[in-house]
Amino acid sequence: MRKIAVVLLCVAALGACRRREERPVSKENAADIPREVALQKLKELLPTADSVSCTNPKDSYKASEIKDWGVRSEGLRIAPIKEKDPAFTVNFADISQVRLDKLGKYFQVRVFAPPQTDASKDLMAFTWRTEEAPLRVVELLESLRLRK
Repeated sequence: MRKIAVVLLCVAALGACRRREERPVSKENAADIPREVALQKLKELLPTADSVSCTNPKDSYKASEIKDWGVRSEGLRIAPIKEKDPAFTVNFADISQVRLDKLGKYFQVRVFAPPQTDASKDLMAFTWRTEEAPLRVVELLESLRLRK
């Protein structure tokens, strides 16, 4: 009986740690951010992410496994160190939504864009341990998304 209780407690604790909670982010000033400023700030902030994942192609990498955090005028291109692995790309014009989620003790910027068939799934996700950089990244991506 005691073993069952311990197992149930562990399962409950694991579930609580991974609960996804959307965090509100003010996007009011996003339209006022100059494009060049938004691009430059993204170039500085994205490499501070702990990890990045993509659902098409489905893969994820730690920051140390990324060769190029490409922030270009038309979109993002995240290239892993392994040459055989495909790069993650998204055009700013294709982004339909950007949001910030708290996932356990991490903060995740989720970028929604085609070619997803399920609108509830993100195309890319950038994860940090602290909230400051992700808040700014959401605002910057929203700024670039609005300038389609």
